[in-house]
Amino acid sequence: MISPAEFIPCRDTGLINALGGLILRRACMDAALWPDDVRVAVNLSPLQFGRRLLSVVMDALKQSGLPAKRLS
Repeated sequence: MISPAEFIPCRDTGLINALGGLILRRACMDAALWPDDVRVAVNLSPLQFGRRLLSVVMDALKQSGLPAKRLS
């Protein structure tokens, strides 16, 4: 577990997009190994809602093989 006090300052460093993309890819890779009826949800920072978010999500799904309907 990581305390929000440690994680939230990442937003100010510009690392949140890279870190958020990494977390999303890892979550999709892990979820692809789970039973087909199990979904996964990933929290995103408001800073990630930019023009690249769709491509980051699509890449994570493609790389993991996770069906989009399993990502909330």
